[in-house]
Formats: sequence, C-alpha cells, structure tokens
Amino acid sequence: MGNNSLVSINGEQVNQQLIQKYRGKLYELGENTLIATFEGPSKAIHCCLDFQNAMQAVNMHLKAGIHIGECLIMDDKIIETEAVNKVKKVKQLAQANQIIVTQTVKNLLPDAGLKFTASSHDQNVYLLPNLFIVEDKYSESLPLSTNPKNTLQKNGFVLESVLQSIDENLSDEYFSVEMLCRDIGFSERQLQRKLKAVTNKSPNQLIRSVRLHRAKELLLDNNNNNNIAEVAYQTGFSNPSYFSKCFKKEFNISPSELLS
Repeated sequence: MGNNSLVSINGEQVNQQLIQKYRGKLYELGENTLIATFEGPSKAIHCCLDFQNAMQAVNMHLKAGIHIGECLIMDDKIIETEAVNKVKKVKQLAQANQIIVTQTVKNLLPDAGLKFTASSHDQNVYLLPNLFIVEDKYSESLPLSTNPKNTLQKNGFVLESVLQSIDENLSDEYFSVEMLCRDIGFSERQLQRKLKAVTNKSPNQLIRSVRLHRAKELLLDNNNNNNIAEVAYQTGFSNPSYFSKCFKKEFNISPSELLS
C-alpha cells in the first residue's frame, strides 16, 4: 500500500508510453474505468495535460480526475480503496477536455505554472470536498526555447522529489531540511532557491505545510478514528498544542473547530 497520486481517465485509447514517460503505471478497474498511479501530483497533472493535447489533435476528448491517497496493489491489480473510489467520482464530474483535481492536489502545487479554477459542478452529489479545474498557465504556441513551461516542468520534477521525500518521512519529527537535502542530492542553498521559485516557500515552510495539509486530510477522513493528538504525531508534530497553533495559522481554523 502506498500514498500515490491517482488519476481516473475516460476512454480506451490511453497512451501507455506517455504514462510511462511520467513514471506512471496504468491499471484497469473494469467497467471501462482506467486508473493510473504516479509518484506525485505534478507528474500526474503534466501527464494529463500532454494526454489532453494529444487527444484534441485527433478530435477526441479527455476527462480526468486527480487525487492523492492510499492505494493497494495486489497481483499487479489495483484494489478499490476509499481514495480510488473518490478519484473515480471526481472524474465523473469532469466534462469533455477537463482535468479536475481535489483541494489536496492544488495545495501541494502553488505557482507551478498551472491555473486552478474552482469547479462549479455539483460536487455535493458525491459529498466531495472542494474541486478545481486545472489548466496549463502558458500557451503551447510559444517557441520551445522561450516557453516558460519547460523550466517550470523541470522545477516541477524537483518539487516531486521534495514532496516524495517529505511524505516518506511524514511521521518523523526529526526530519530536517538537512536530511531533505541529503535525500534528494541538493545543497541547502540550491533547494532554497528552487523551492522559492516554484512554491514561494522556504524548505522549512514547505515541510510544515505538507505535514499540515496531510493532517487536515486525516482529520476530515471519516474512516480515520484518530483524535487530534494522534493525527499530530502521525504527521511529525510531537506537541499537540504546537500542532494546533500551526494548524490555525495555516488554515485560519483550529483542528477542534474543523471537527465541530
């Protein structure tokens, strides 16, 4: 079982080479439902954007939903977990040529060359949280050498490595910027510069933000019976009081108010 970015895709003509290019893996869930897993949200989104462009070129349409959560693979088959069911519902709300992402995905990719527009779909049909339509912020008509998207995609892959490292060490309260740099092979100065350009956050701010967003997701998970203190420990906060203080600063609401 792993925490992956899940993409539910419509249609039968899926370019597996494109999915492999972004280090994704495709699974068939039956009922013409295709699910792809990726190491992180940036790879998932950029794969869908490329796939969207390819389908439009041959007068076909893409509908995709993207979410982050636990998935279970057994005998090279994906099992229907809560996260898998959620991403299927997100895709069902997408119209032709739309890629819809959950709030969690959007929160992890600020200022990464992507445009997020609040979805006007009736997401209450499936009791889903806030959803967003994602588009490429930059035009493909720009010359290859001057298109800002190329640089941003490279930075996106750096962000993917950073997010994956943080996620793998989420419950380790001692996980530091120094350990993060060592894990991804960057100096602290390099990492500071790259993260500032892509997320406008320092490494420490990003680590804390990822922890808090994951904590919020756990608190809102109806199948998670852990209390606030347990969620704090699971996301790397040794002091529940400090966790609550950071949580309120990040979301302008305390964990207890969120659950009330």
